[in-house]
Amino acid sequence: MGSSEASPPVRLSAEQSAEVVARIRKAVAWGCPRALQGQEEDLTQAAALRVSNRLSGGGEVNATYIKMVVHSVIVDEIRRRRARPVEESAELATLPDASVRSPSKALRDAEVGRGIRRCLEQAPDNRRQVLTLHLVGHSAGEIASLLGLGAKAAENLVYRGLAALRTCLEGLGLKP
Repeated sequence: MGSSEASPPVRLSAEQSAEVVARIRKAVAWGCPRALQGQEEDLTQAAALRVSNRLSGGGEVNATYIKMVVHSVIVDEIRRRRARPVEESAELATLPDASVRSPSKALRDAEVGRGIRRCLEQAPDNRRQVLTLHLVGHSAGEIASLLGLGAKAAENLVYRGLAALRTCLEGLGLKP
């Protein structure tokens, strides 16, 4: 009687998964402040990762939980940006505006984005989580903390994951 078994992970159909991501995307679009516009896809992916982790742990997900996760992801990003040193912020301000990219560059960027998503889908779960967190801007220390890993384990997973991602992208004909 004293032992409790963990709930089995929940597996969503492709249709259910698409619906959850659509709800997350809608919540991000609604709650995203002007300062984070242009980051909606990154925020959507970060929120989807948290929802996926909850589902894989056997937890339940409803509209209220999705809104809470999206809010948390947005607040975390705002806090992370505020914590950046002034020099880094000034450096980011000198980057070219995405709205003045050439059409061929925009097409290439979209192609690389699709390739990254395809490669991430093929990656093992632990490496996918680490890579997704790394790609949305978390440091190895933050990743270790979020996933309950040792700092060295997180660094190694990021390093190996990026190497595998490069190899996968090259296999798709996408080279830097």
